[in-house]
Amino acid sequence: MKNKLNIAKIIFLAIFALSLGMCIYEDAINSRPRCLINIGLLGYMMNAYLEKKGYIKKLKAKAEMQDFLINSFDSNSPDLITYTDKNYRYITCNKTMCHLLGIKNNEEIKDTTVFDHLPREKAQLIHKYNKEVLETGKSVKYSLYIDDEYYGEKI
Repeated sequence: MKNKLNIAKIIFLAIFALSLGMCIYEDAINSRPRCLINIGLLGYMMNAYLEKKGYIKKLKAKAEMQDFLINSFDSNSPDLITYTDKNYRYITCNKTMCHLLGIKNNEEIKDTTVFDHLPREKAQLIHKYNKEVLETGKSVKYSLYIDDEYYGEKI
């Protein structure tokens, strides 16, 4: 990435030098030397653009790394992790939650609520804690036992 940015700067400088030479010639034969000022502004703007482009690439790389880390954590965590919207509808969940709910992948949970997956009394308890988390912004720890017809009781 750094190499490409350096190549772009070299190409820009070569074009800039050629344009500058043409401007010096143009200004030498004309009585109104405006070309040199315009090239100077163009050079400044191009340099700012190239620096901004490099900064944006760094931000994208950082965001990709953060996404990778979050996905790695979600995929390997033994904890139940869900992401919900402000209406308490699931956006996604981790593999552990999929296993608990007996669904094949996290796409199946999208746009559903806890009430769609668990008995009402258990769902009400989870909804209460989810509401507390969203309102306070603080995590809540609790244990809930769910009967599973294949695996027996699960936490």
